[in-house]
Amino acid sequence: MYKLRLKHIKIGVVITVIVTTILSGLLMTGSLSRAPAEVVLMEVDYFGTWEGTITQADSSRIISGFGKKRVILQRYNWDSYNLTIRIKKIGYDTNQLRVRIMLINGTVLKGASTNDSFGIVEVSYIST
Repeated sequence: MYKLRLKHIKIGVVITVIVTTILSGLLMTGSLSRAPAEVVLMEVDYFGTWEGTITQADSSRIISGFGKKRVILQRYNWDSYNLTIRIKKIGYDTNQLRVRIMLINGTVLKGASTNDSFGIVEVSYIST
């Protein structure tokens, strides 16, 4: 039992040293000053197949899926935040397609929905 406890203490010391070393390096290089100012989620909720784009500043990426999906998007201190999400239903049904931009704590910043066949939802959020 004593050897097992000593082993746990040694592991704890090693982890503490590693974390301290990493944090010291980040502080010295200034990387911590680039920590996210705001973590934003994009949520698509549709019982069916969908596809679309996420546009942040000058870059876009294609996204697709089936059902509910959340993607974490980050904004950094030195950027103004310009986000546009455009999602299209792939199907003839009248199920609701809902797109929301929200904070990590669940606060909804913007949202929209459609029930149209092959409907498109576009949601934009601009923050400075």
